[in-house]
Amino acid sequence: MTVPSLGNICPELDIFKIELALSFFNRETIITEEIVEDVELYLEKENVILAAEVIFRLRCLNLHPGVLSQDRKTENINSTNNTPNLKPLFWLMSVLPPQDASDCKSIMDQDKYRWKVSLSDVAMVFLNWGGTLNDFNLEEKSVTLVEQRLKPHSSRESCQEEVNTVVDPHTIQTLLACLEERLPEPSAMSVEDRILLVRLLVYAALDKSHGCIYNFNRVISKVLDSFASWDQEMATVLVRGLRLPDMGSENTVYVCCCLFNMNSDRQNLTGLTACFHMLHHRYKLPAELSLSATVSSLASVSDIFQRYSVEDVYYIAQLVSSVMGRLRTDKSACSQETLERLRRWAIDTRDELQLPQYRQFLEANILHERLSRLNNECSIVLRCVHNKNFQARLENAS
Repeated sequence: MTVPSLGNICPELDIFKIELALSFFNRETIITEEIVEDVELYLEKENVILAAEVIFRLRCLNLHPGVLSQDRKTENINSTNNTPNLKPLFWLMSVLPPQDASDCKSIMDQDKYRWKVSLSDVAMVFLNWGGTLNDFNLEEKSVTLVEQRLKPHSSRESCQEEVNTVVDPHTIQTLLACLEERLPEPSAMSVEDRILLVRLLVYAALDKSHGCIYNFNRVISKVLDSFASWDQEMATVLVRGLRLPDMGSENTVYVCCCLFNMNSDRQNLTGLTACFHMLHHRYKLPAELSLSATVSSLASVSDIFQRYSVEDVYYIAQLVSSVMGRLRTDKSACSQETLERLRRWAIDTRDELQLPQYRQFLEANILHERLSRLNNECSIVLRCVHNKNFQARLENAS
């Protein structure tokens, strides 16, 4: 085990692979598809923003002289609401260096955010950044998500500079900001597609190279807010659709405890549901969404290190700690008795680590420190619960 505390747990997936980047489209293919006259001029690197302006104007005027495949000729404008389809600019933004990407977004913003992204638009960007459907657990969606590859006229070698700049953190931030502003209305995207969009964003956030967790977190929060209805049942359906058990333990804990933070009610409920989901599916604890049931099950295990590895107990402690933190504002869901039992479990499990067979292992030392913190966390929440109960008694007496 390599992580000493929750604060040091970091995403560790290799989602965006540079050797696969730009496999579907690049600056050249997009501009060539959209512009015919003087296309060589617009292909010059320094003229890419001029090309973006031309593409925007052509799209908005419903003028498209480019040679397209038959199924793409009607994409220039949405005939039902007269909204220009700005997908080419969204894709172009994703393959530009940071300043050009920002300028491209500014051009798109002139449409007053009328054009909305689709699940396929986002999926194609992530695939073009070097992801695969297998990386996102979306193999079954290949027919509906993956569009044709646009073949560049230039060689792969001549595009190497462009490959080296793809997945720049600042470009990612710009693209995510655009996505955040252009999420479809609830009636314009199915619940299934919204769940798949969250899955794409969760897995992309776990890529270890970009360092844009905060930006992904904001967009995920916006997608959760875009669900028309929201309750425990919807949160459960969403969490099941994320296929969290397919991730490694460290990534799962990161998603449950960090990526789904407590900054909004919807994120908090999603994180709470995800924690219980993993405690049940990975560690065979009760399926009931109840801290009391989880703690009772843990306390009933006579020799926990016969049932779980030291690393498993570490991650269980992380998940249970997150559950407790999310429930602390609800005194009916986080009772004094449950907290006392959890605190006792943390102390007893920590004491068991003092046995000779565990003392020599670094993992045992890390778990010992984590259980000590869990004990302290229980004490803090117990004080909060006690103060609330005391305040309630004062109010009733008055």
